Amino acid sequence: MFGLEPHVLLLLAICLLAACAFEFVNGFHDTANAVATVIYTNTLRPWVAVVWSAFWNFIGVFSGGIAVAMGIVYLLPVESLIDQNVYHGIAMVGALLVAAIIWNIGTWYYGIPSSSSHALIGSILGVGIAFSLLPGGRGAAINWSKASESGLALLLGPLLGFTFTIGMMFLLKRFSPSKAIFKEPHKRKPPPLFIRLTLIATCTLVSFFHGSNDGQKGVGLIMLILIGIVPIHFALDNSKNPLDLRDSLTKVEYVIGRVNATELGAADQKLLAEVRAQTADLDRIFAGKKTVEELPKQARFEIRRAILLLANRGKKLLGSESVSLSTADRSTYKDAIGQMSSFTDYAPWQVLLMVSLS
Repeated sequence: MFGLEPHVLLLLAICLLAACAFEFVNGFHDTANAVATVIYTNTLRPWVAVVWSAFWNFIGVFSGGIAVAMGIVYLLPVESLIDQNVYHGIAMVGALLVAAIIWNIGTWYYGIPSSSSHALIGSILGVGIAFSLLPGGRGAAINWSKASESGLALLLGPLLGFTFTIGMMFLLKRFSPSKAIFKEPHKRKPPPLFIRLTLIATCTLVSFFHGSNDGQKGVGLIMLILIGIVPIHFALDNSKNPLDLRDSLTKVEYVIGRVNATELGAADQKLLAEVRAQTADLDRIFAGKKTVEELPKQARFEIRRAILLLANRGKKLLGSESVSLSTADRSTYKDAIGQMSSFTDYAPWQVLLMVSLS
């Protein structure tokens, strides 16, 4: 399968099982948050609450998009995502999986309030730092911009939740005509209808957004495994024709051609040269090709590599104050890169199903 040697195929299966195990641990780590109140208040029976929560988690994974999943993937240095050495990929995903699972289970066992997201993101950053220190790391660096965004979200999320909850409690206590919401629930009777519906709604929303957020982290994790171990088969979205990239590539080349190299410093000139090298690679791959069948399998990974490097280096280049481009040119470039990235930023439905069932 996938043209892999038996022992590599076995390692792929182990990594996928470990990723599913992480999602399973994530589930029993966090699902209690969604069902605790409806069970404690007798709003729903325990088995009904668990099934209801699982259903909305499932829906959340499939309808949550892939923005969070790709955010997880791009925490790693771009150099690690274009490394075609299978054993490097196995070492990378194996290390981050083992670290995340051990920390997740350990904090659950000892009752330490720790998020699965913290465990996963921390392990990914650790792997990225280790990769950058390897002799062949080629000066790779963590995507600190993306890491800062994730860290800020993890920090502000609980603070905002705490603030909104305190505010709502204050408003309800002051303006609600019924004080039943502040009383201890009856041990056997369900709460009044309005409170019951409110609790069911919050259980549903927490479950749905847990699936669309934490479930997507699992999707990103599995895509890391597949891209790292079977790069050629999962390099590009198989539902799209790579030759359709040529229109976007032409727009990128047009905008890059308008950059005046004489205005740039040495570092920016190096970035410009790297961007032009990637566009030249794509031109070479597409030259003379009329049908997708004419593209060799190896070319799919080369296309992915060029797109990732082009997006990475181009973002740095256009972020420089020395680059004088019009707003229209920048918009054209951004749209073209976005269209090209849609070929690399994807997740097969089988991956979504695997995560949602875990």
